[in-house]
Amino acid sequence: MKRVLSLILMLAMLMSLSVCAFAAENTDPVIPEEDRDLEIYPMPKDVSVLDDEDGKVQLASLIVLPDPLKAAARKQIEKVIGMGYKIHSGFGVWTEVEDKTYCTVKLSLKDVPEGAVIFLNGDAIQPETRDNDGYDYFEAPLNTVPDKSIVLIAVREKKEGTVVGYTEIPGGGGSKYPSVGYTQP
Repeated sequence: MKRVLSLILMLAMLMSLSVCAFAAENTDPVIPEEDRDLEIYPMPKDVSVLDDEDGKVQLASLIVLPDPLKAAARKQIEKVIGMGYKIHSGFGVWTEVEDKTYCTVKLSLKDVPEGAVIFLNGDAIQPETRDNDGYDYFEAPLNTVPDKSIVLIAVREKKEGTVVGYTEIPGGGGSKYPSVGYTQP
C-alpha cells in the first residue's frame, strides 16, 4: 500500500512540475498579427543614449514602438531592403518633450556585424568611433523629423545575378567585361 501511495504521489508531483514548466514557457507577450513582420528584427543588446540624464529619451525595439513609429519603421525597412540590404536588427529612439531635439546614441560594435551599414531614418550614416572603446556614436534627431528616428543595422545581401555582357574567356583565363555592363537580379 505504501508503494502504491508513493508512486501516486510521485506521479502527481511530476504532473504538477510539467504543468508549471509549460506555464513558464508560455509567458511571452502576445504579438498582434499585424506586428509579426517587425518581430524578426531584434533590438541590439548594448545600445543607450549618452546625453539623457533626465530620462526623456525613449529607446525600444521595433515591435514595441508606438503605432506611428511602427508605420515609419515598415516604410524604412522596405526602403533598405529595396536597396539590396538584409536587416540585422533595429530600434526606435524618440521623446515626447518638445525641448529635446537631438540625442547621441551609443551602439556597441559587437551588435554591428562586419560590413554592416547603420541606417538612420532610411539613410546610411557614418558613425563616429571614439578612443577605440568598442562603441559607435551618432546623433539622432528626435522632434525635427515627423517620423522621429528609426535605426536599422543592415548587411548587403549577396545575390547571385547574371552580368549582362559577360564573356567567359576560353581556357579559364578569367573573364572579359565590356565597358558598359550591369548586374541583373
